[in-house]
Amino acid sequence: MYERPSDKIFMMFGTMMGAIRDHIPFNDWASHADLVWEWCKAKMREYDKEFGRLPSADEKPKPTDKPKENSDKPVKFISEAQLKRFFGKAKASGYTNDGMKALLAKYGISSFKMIPTSLYEDLCELADDTDAAQQYNS
Repeated sequence: MYERPSDKIFMMFGTMMGAIRDHIPFNDWASHADLVWEWCKAKMREYDKEFGRLPSADEKPKPTDKPKENSDKPVKFISEAQLKRFFGKAKASGYTNDGMKALLAKYGISSFKMIPTSLYEDLCELADDTDAAQQYNS
């Protein structure tokens, strides 16, 4: 139904303002609207973060957040030794082959041999995470 996150925030804002409109003093509606807008944005971020739809804007990127690629440089892929290390970490944490494929798919990677070196360390951190293994295996 909603295309952009801002559409969802706007709809939530309209609903909230409609619900409290009779309780807002006429001469102070703008400050209340600003507070409600900020509350709606924060709630939408929490909701989207909980369900994995949007990264939180006020947090540092975590290994589960997709890092941005620098498009100016050519992409370099990991070596066979690095791939073996990644597989070893993932298998030790309980990842299945399908779980590893799901993890890579989240980062837009369709083949084990096409892992960019820029994502390698973040993916290795996730490969060590047993909780992430359970999440991606399901």
